[in-house]
Amino acid sequence: MSEKSRRLYEELTPVPTRKNSIRFISTYAGWEGESVLLEDLFYRVFDKQHNIKPGVQRPLGDDFPVYTVGDLFMYWNHEPRMPWQTPEYYASQRADLRINTFLRLHENRWVSNESSFFDMETWDGCTVFDHRPPLPNKSIQLYVGADASTKKDSSAAVGVYRQGNQLLLGPFRIWQPSKAEPMDLEMTMEKFIEELARDYTLKECRYDPYQLHRSATTLRAKQIPMVEWPQTVGNMTDCGQALYDAVKHQNLILYPDPELRRHASFAVGKETPRGFRS
Repeated sequence: MSEKSRRLYEELTPVPTRKNSIRFISTYAGWEGESVLLEDLFYRVFDKQHNIKPGVQRPLGDDFPVYTVGDLFMYWNHEPRMPWQTPEYYASQRADLRINTFLRLHENRWVSNESSFFDMETWDGCTVFDHRPPLPNKSIQLYVGADASTKKDSSAAVGVYRQGNQLLLGPFRIWQPSKAEPMDLEMTMEKFIEELARDYTLKECRYDPYQLHRSATTLRAKQIPMVEWPQTVGNMTDCGQALYDAVKHQNLILYPDPELRRHASFAVGKETPRGFRS
């Protein structure tokens, strides 16, 4: 991925003055558009539809995935061939890994580093059908996240609270503004956050300052603990990975809500070296 790595690869080119001089690469498939060096090598043998290019030779026959073109000798396999690669092993790996990671590591498939953020079966496994939003109760310590768009994207304020070692979904509200009907932050999100502060013990409300700076200033003047949380890569990775882990390990208790489930099904995540970014 880095220029230093590319230079190292180029400087290790085989030389004709040594017998059997080779450059050996052991790898599995990478990310589309990111692992450029590996993609360049892969596409010397395959086209963009992953069909074998004309002129590529199969020196060990069509039943064994070995290919040669020029001075490149490639073994590129998708099938499990070892005795320890059992259905039980793959079932455990599927349960433990994100789907694109499983395809890349265990099926040697090129994948995009963007995928659905949640496996919806896992999301549904967090849903407890007799759980409901809590009625107003000052003993409940509520943590809220808020993000706003005035004309296009959905806006939301979502509360959670702890019970033992688990997080429970609390009150939340989603708004869908449009150019024809832009969002009135004062009468919607600000009012809702004020209600949460009145009905519960609001420990903090984290917000993206891009659209909410004025609202946060107003609410802070009313002694509501507003905490700025800009949508930087680091912040979005930290909160995205935390949410992903909470759902994956069933540490988040949800109540049935079709609207929230629909938004969760639309969420897209991107795998990064730091974690899963929402």
